[in-house]
Amino acid sequence: MQKFISKYATAAHLALLAVAPLILSPFFKEEVVADVLLWLSAITFVWVLMEPSRRLDEMLHDARSRVVRSVWTDHVFWIALAVVIILAIAALNTGVSLACERNDDRFVWTIQSAFVPILPGSVSGCGYLPFAVSIAALTVITGCRHALGKAARASFLFSASFLAGLSGVVFAVVSYCGNVTITAFFAADWHEPSFMGFGYLLYFLSSIAVLPLAAENRWLSQLPLFLIIIAIGGTSLGLVLFAPPLIMLVAAIALIPTLLFVLVYRFIHAGMLPAFRLLAVFLLSLTIPFLTVEGLIADGNKDLVAKFESVGEKHFLCDNYDAGRKLFALSAEKSWKVHPWLGSGIGSHPLTFRFNASQVASSVDKELGYAADQHTAISKIVSPMQKGSFHGWWLFITERGLIGLLSVAAIVVLLLSTVVLRSVSKGFKSALNPVVFIALVALGVEISSGFHDVSFLRPEAVLAVGAFLALAGASIPAPKKKTGDDGAPKL
Repeated sequence: MQKFISKYATAAHLALLAVAPLILSPFFKEEVVADVLLWLSAITFVWVLMEPSRRLDEMLHDARSRVVRSVWTDHVFWIALAVVIILAIAALNTGVSLACERNDDRFVWTIQSAFVPILPGSVSGCGYLPFAVSIAALTVITGCRHALGKAARASFLFSASFLAGLSGVVFAVVSYCGNVTITAFFAADWHEPSFMGFGYLLYFLSSIAVLPLAAENRWLSQLPLFLIIIAIGGTSLGLVLFAPPLIMLVAAIALIPTLLFVLVYRFIHAGMLPAFRLLAVFLLSLTIPFLTVEGLIADGNKDLVAKFESVGEKHFLCDNYDAGRKLFALSAEKSWKVHPWLGSGIGSHPLTFRFNASQVASSVDKELGYAADQHTAISKIVSPMQKGSFHGWWLFITERGLIGLLSVAAIVVLLLSTVVLRSVSKGFKSALNPVVFIALVALGVEISSGFHDVSFLRPEAVLAVGAFLALAGASIPAPKKKTGDDGAPKL
């Protein structure tokens, strides 16, 4: 029992923590989601330290010591901790707001800085969730990077994919029963371009990677097949229901190489028949989204009908998307130049956009050829209360500055460097496994998302990509330290 707990319980806790925002966000406010993430992070971190996976003939206390030592010497952990501290300061240092000030004989609108302008800041109430997500990301990355063995890593991917898939199925049933809260997300409106379907896309890809890992661990014969079908079919269902046509197109592009890699990987390691079995399981799983969506459309869901009509017409973006993207980029650039290092503050984009848009709209009007008697770019393209941006990376660097961008980039580079250095040491073939491939595909999807929406900033997306990259490095064996004749490590 102790070995079973050590092998799978920590992975299950990490998976629940990673998927929790995807499950909770449709029903609860950001403050509640943040509270849950903090509590789950605390519980999960204890599991990471107290019940790590044990190596062959390794005692539990030795495993605990090994994990503590590896975490203590891990640069990723300390940089992630620095990000947590920065976001904690930003969450506490509120005060960013629109203010009306008197200038001579007239009143003018200005952007009010945080209470301590020289520190990272935020709009009141907007910094708590990013702070909680940073704690959760620190926990998930640390756990996946140091506390999971080979079987536990596969268990994490399966558990996370299954929980995400189960939520997709449950949300579809709830919507069919008339819940308007869930049904409202079907529209995937570009008024707020942060889409739940993006999280399902990431876990749909991981569910495909689970297939050869489950076969290698003999789970296909031990677990009921419907669990894997729910993992694949449920995540693909969530993708179809909650993603706009553009993300569906991204999913189709990412699916092709992922599925081919998994099938070729299984063929090389087990032969033609096992590869065809995996393909059969995958195709069988896709009956879930096809039948469910057909039933919802037959029930008269107008949002799904409009969405699939857009796909059929190859209309993947909203009207005037290019013009709106330029408008957002110009406004963000104008704000970033004022606060290049620390940014204008978390949650400040709607304020700075409303403040700057009228000033930059004329240049967009001129570039796009709007005549004087036509609507201007700002009135034609976006509403005054636009919540999101069509250029997520500009939003990120505007709100969090170069320091925020560089700190996240440093974590990603270090995680990738583990993959590269271990591949060089152990041979390139060691990196040709489904975990590494899915991590690289997910990272590519995450980066590309920032160029057309802000879904890459969603909590579930941050946690998923962080976990996949951590698992990728851990999936390649670390080079053994050289020892002397007495068995002691060489200095």
